Amino acid sequence: MSHFVDTTKKLDDKDVIFNNTSLGIIDASKIRLRLSNFQYKPRQSPWCEYGVQICKDVKDESLNASVLDYLLDHEYLIPKRWKKYQVVFWGTIYRFNEESGSSEGQEFVRCLYFNKILKKWGSAPLVVDDYFGPNSPIAYPASPRQSWKDIAHKIIDKL
Repeated sequence: MSHFVDTTKKLDDKDVIFNNTSLGIIDASKIRLRLSNFQYKPRQSPWCEYGVQICKDVKDESLNASVLDYLLDHEYLIPKRWKKYQVVFWGTIYRFNEESGSSEGQEFVRCLYFNKILKKWGSAPLVVDDYFGPNSPIAYPASPRQSWKDIAHKIIDKL
């Protein structure tokens, strides 16, 4: 069964400073994970890199917070193997506001993680200018982007 998410939807969060809406409609049941070119390094160097470089590299291809929120609402779609990762959704970038105290002005992304104590999926902010290693893969759509028209034609063809 397909679970379509509209990534073109505008988020109503005032802290959003970038929201990639170019991916169109994606199937939330078909998401893949991968590392940025900046995260994959030869064995002799550390497997982590500053998020700022990763952000520039992947923000236009990565899934946004609309997909993250959809997955949290439909946890059965999240593969069990993801429990060992902090899956980062670079398609939406936020900025901490004045209510955030010492973090004010810093940019952050949200990640999907599994809380082993509560045995529950959750979301947490990760500051962009931090390190992101191999335990922080990036969420990408597994299938090419689709429009509502393409989806409607596929449904009609099956009738």
